[in-house]
Amino acid sequence: MTENSTHSNILKDKWVLLVSPAGWALPSFKFGVELLGGKIERFLLTYSMGRPNWSDFGKSNALRNQQLREYVAQAKEKPTLAIFVSYDDSLESKTILFMRKLGIFTVCFHADMATQWYRILRTGPYFDLVCCAQKINMNALKKYNINAVFLPMAASYAA
Repeated sequence: MTENSTHSNILKDKWVLLVSPAGWALPSFKFGVELLGGKIERFLLTYSMGRPNWSDFGKSNALRNQQLREYVAQAKEKPTLAIFVSYDDSLESKTILFMRKLGIFTVCFHADMATQWYRILRTGPYFDLVCCAQKINMNALKKYNINAVFLPMAASYAA
């Protein structure tokens, strides 16, 4: 994309919040957001896609969700977009609803459609959009009133 492209400034000076585990998500989304003129910050909801602490009966998840809501509430500037790479095991529906009430567009990037599509059945209906990395099982999500669209994974390299 050239600097004169009509799309190159679509996120100009906008803040995108990435709610994800450690690993691939930040470098993958950072390139695209910055290419479109935006700035991205990650909130580490969990260290992995699974539950961080099975033994505390969800207290850690509830605490991290509360910390995320407080972080967004206290920010001088609200994010324009929140991208979640997180599933029902760690994300609370009220966190998504909180962001939507603030006017933040919420998107879930669902990377595990082939075998773990069911992991967003509880939170999925609350997102503005659920982007599915594979087409398989998209119809199953739509039966649960989830606004699922196909957005395949892609690769890019810096020249």
